[in-house]
Amino acid sequence: VSRCCFLLRQGEFVGDIMIYSPQATVWSEQVLLGSRDRIMPYGDLAKTLVANGYDFDPVNDDVLQNRARVENGRVKVRELDYRFLILPNTTAVPLATMEFIRRFALGGGVVIALDELPRESVGLKDHEKYEAGVSEMVSELFGPDGKEKIFPGGGRSYYFPDYKIPDYETTRKTSKIGPQPSDPTPPLTAPQRALLEALHAHLAPDFALAGNEQSNGLTFLHRRVGPDDIYFVTNLQPEASEKAVTFRVSGKTPERWDPMTGQIHPVLVYQARPEGIEIPIHLGPFGSTLFVFGSTEPSLHLSETNLDDLRELNDHEVKGIASRNGEVRVTVMENGRNREAQTTVSGLPEPLPVTGAWQMSLEGYRFEKVEKQVSQLQSWTEDPRTQHFSGTGRYVLDFQVPARYVSEEMETVLD
Repeated sequence: VSRCCFLLRQGEFVGDIMIYSPQATVWSEQVLLGSRDRIMPYGDLAKTLVANGYDFDPVNDDVLQNRARVENGRVKVRELDYRFLILPNTTAVPLATMEFIRRFALGGGVVIALDELPRESVGLKDHEKYEAGVSEMVSELFGPDGKEKIFPGGGRSYYFPDYKIPDYETTRKTSKIGPQPSDPTPPLTAPQRALLEALHAHLAPDFALAGNEQSNGLTFLHRRVGPDDIYFVTNLQPEASEKAVTFRVSGKTPERWDPMTGQIHPVLVYQARPEGIEIPIHLGPFGSTLFVFGSTEPSLHLSETNLDDLRELNDHEVKGIASRNGEVRVTVMENGRNREAQTTVSGLPEPLPVTGAWQMSLEGYRFEKVEKQVSQLQSWTEDPRTQHFSGTGRYVLDFQVPARYVSEEMETVLD
């Protein structure tokens, strides 16, 4: 945890999108104090963006009016840098904020309105003049029914009236011991696909699965420290994840920083693509790791292999682990040129079941020691006596390993 926190407080957050806080809309519609909870209607927008490889920051009127600037088609706040501004279900916007949005679009930025278009300003003072100003700018910026509108400075605006943002529901969940259900990300609706197509037209995702597949829990945080990029990658699922991910980075060399051990290893298998660097990622349930892309020149590496693990790579040989018999293939990338090699693995024995009676003992602080024989390994929580046990479990079993499982060229893993 300390290693992750140390790295993730370096440099600056990298996000492509500002989501405008519809605070003015909510307060304008609910002017009576206590009439209802003032919940910002973001709905599932945030999850849709992150599950499809785009990160974001929420932004309010104060930031846009007093702290932000437009440079080269982007919104800049200090060193933070955003390509898109999304207005979610926004009907009321202060005139000064609308002027900034107009300046961003005409300066080359991309503005997207979902569900509703702004139609009024805020407050009572000179409200007719202010609302006329808002209406005039909205008419200038947005085309009808989601059609893209292009401005002379290269900016774009989109309006998706069918993008209905569901109410944000707060539910109290009961905590319970044991595995928790993991629901897949809901399939994209037609308006969500239209929104993502608009984003793709201007900027590739920062963290893309193969074929721009929507993620069910493999997700990321991205920070930039000088010329280097740090990605924290985590698998928020109760099952292992084996996905190839394209990071929107080019001309840099990836390293994998293991927060559990503190070890740093060069990534030896990756492909440099036009969209970025593609890395096959293997993470166990709820596993996390860090990838750091340094500014050094790309080195000797494999662009493709069906080896389970790569142990050594140099100008003359590749050493790795294969877990099954058959053909093994590697493609080595060196100085922009691919070299291919293959060999055949044979003689690997089938997995060896470990059978017999285990001597199990459970011992913990202020917990009566449990000793028993078990033939099948199962969760402690399935036994009422040990349902809430916390401590050390020890299992002992003698078994015979046949000679064919022992070889200098073979590693045996106890699973």
